[in-house]
Amino acid sequence: MLFKFLLITLMCYTFYKHGTKFMLKARLFSDARADLAGYGMFLIAGTILGNFIGIIAASYYTPGQTLFAICSSTLSSILIGELFYHYNKKLIRRIPTVQERKNC
Repeated sequence: MLFKFLLITLMCYTFYKHGTKFMLKARLFSDARADLAGYGMFLIAGTILGNFIGIIAASYYTPGQTLFAICSSTLSSILIGELFYHYNKKLIRRIPTVQERKNC
C-alpha cells in the first residue's frame, strides 16, 4: 500500500510540474496550445490522485458498492484537476508578461 501511495504521489507530482511549466510558457509567450497542454496535465494529475483517493475512501466507507466507488472517484478526479488548474492559473497571472515588462 505504501509503494502504491508513493508511486501515485510521484506520478501526480510529475504531471503537476509539467502542467505548471506549460502554464508558465502560455503566460510568458501567449501560447494557447501551451495553456491547453497545461490544462490537460493538471487534469491528468487530478485523475491520478482523485481515482486513488476516491476508490480508497469508497472501499473503506462503503465496501461492496462499486457504483458509489466509481462515482466518488470520478467526482473527486474532476474536482481535484480543476482545483489544480484554477489555483495555478491564479498564481501564474501574478507573473508579468513580456509586454507588461516592456511597458514599465
